[in-house]
Amino acid sequence: NLSYEDIAAPWRGVWSQMWGQQPDETDPLFARIVRTNDLGEAQRILRAEGRTRGIGTVVEGALRDVGAALGQGVRSAA
Repeated sequence: NLSYEDIAAPWRGVWSQMWGQQPDETDPLFARIVRTNDLGEAQRILRAEGRTRGIGTVVEGALRDVGAALGQGVRSAA
């Protein structure tokens, strides 16, 4: 018998850590993340959707990863 709070709390943390903001729990994406019940899949979804939505922490992280892979710094034009 888990409450909504028990189920949602860890996923709020994952969302906040990856996006740097509290989740909007009315956003269907949050329900999707909770339903996955899989940390790796949730992170993959949040990275992909974060890039699509232009979430700063996700975009900057992707640019850092590209720069590291290429052996140089890459900065956003924003």
